[in-house]
Amino acid sequence: ARPFNMTSYSSLTINNMANAQDIVVGAYGLVNIGNVQNVDVTINGGSYVGNLDNGAFIKVREGADNVDIRLNDVTYVDNGNDSFVMNMNGVDEYATINVTVIGGSYTSFAGFQVVGAGIASFSNLNTVVSNGVAFEIARATALIENSSISVGNVIVSTAPATCVAVSFNGKATVTGCALSGPTAYYVYSSGGKITASENNATNCDIEYKFSTNTTNYPDAVYEIYINGAKYTPN
Repeated sequence: ARPFNMTSYSSLTINNMANAQDIVVGAYGLVNIGNVQNVDVTINGGSYVGNLDNGAFIKVREGADNVDIRLNDVTYVDNGNDSFVMNMNGVDEYATINVTVIGGSYTSFAGFQVVGAGIASFSNLNTVVSNGVAFEIARATALIENSSISVGNVIVSTAPATCVAVSFNGKATVTGCALSGPTAYYVYSSGGKITASENNATNCDIEYKFSTNTTNYPDAVYEIYINGAKYTPN
């Protein structure tokens, strides 16, 4: 179990600014946010290590709502299969899960998943290294800026290895980032919008890609803007 299991109307602050040693996280990760509401989690600094097959450093579950998560200058490395930095599978589409990540470095099988009706901000991340999808924004709205993102070659949930992916009409703005891997920007079959500007994607095999199946979601939007140029599925 994760060492920190949140309850409703609770807050957690972990300060490890001065801790120079690696902290080995629990068997499934560090923080669990289950069927709870009105929760604040802040992690300041620290170097965390896990080997968590099917685990997540921070797990947000079905029923969670009104949750604020903040990571400041955190270092996290996890080489487990199917592991996440942040996993929100099962979160309700109308749940408000707000995420703020400033600085730090993150290495995991999959990166950050943000689901629901909340707002996410990722800025000045030194590195985000993922084997599959580094950022998946589902329904939520996210800003990703001034960060380095690198992905491998693993297909995750039918998506190619991608730096930034959107689904269920999620919206992502990506600016001032260095991107490397098979695909820079990807829109799932459930739709979404990516606005990219002033990024360096020359180390990506393909700058943008759309799902080939765009017929199952009649209300979906499929749009990618790169430095003002609009791209939609052919």
